Amino acid sequence: MSTFDGEEFGAKVVGAVKGYLERKVTPLIERIEHLEHEMLLIEQQLGVKKQKPRYRVPSGRIDR
Repeated sequence: MSTFDGEEFGAKVVGAVKGYLERKVTPLIERIEHLEHEMLLIEQQLGVKKQKPRYRVPSGRIDR
């Protein structure tokens, strides 16, 4: 009977998880990069200038 090697088991699990995530995430990253490229092309065609995002927070008085 062989003994349990925790380090070897952990390395196998980590390798399997990394491989799975790489297979699942890589297509998503490629799609995001494609969409960002398409957005840049559309912005160039429309002559849109980059602006800092603005956040509007409603101001109001809180009566106590």
